[in-house]
Amino acid sequence: MLRAGDPLGLRFGRVTAPGALAQALQAALAAPPDGIGRRGLGIPARRGDGGELVLHVLPLGDATPLPDAVAAVFVAPACRPRPAPMTAIAALFDLTPTEARVLELIGAGRTNAETAAALGVAVSTVRTHLLRLFEKTRTRRQADLVGLIDAFSLPVG
Repeated sequence: MLRAGDPLGLRFGRVTAPGALAQALQAALAAPPDGIGRRGLGIPARRGDGGELVLHVLPLGDATPLPDAVAAVFVAPACRPRPAPMTAIAALFDLTPTEARVLELIGAGRTNAETAAALGVAVSTVRTHLLRLFEKTRTRRQADLVGLIDAFSLPVG
């Protein structure tokens, strides 16, 4: 897999990945040690031939003999398409439970008014949560948030 660069490659002793997958891995590895949790997290990926994979990112902790290593990445075939792992996204971007729920509803195509009704809050409260989401995820628009969620989701083949 590494030689073929599909979907992970190796260049100058470092793991490489294309586009959104690289962003997801960087976000996972840049998270504080407790950000990916003790159990780690799964990042969906797709091979060039369309095969679906899951990259399991597991924290190494202090017991590793490699001083710069923070996580191990295990690659396994995906059993079935899965929705975006909201708990992992929330951990990666340090989202509050309500911010994660707003992100999930917006990602599902709900409007601000529909999101507010589903959460039992005012539309202005949803807008406040969206501003925090934009800041934490370094996005600018709701469409960018939807794209972020899609980057973590396995495409349906």
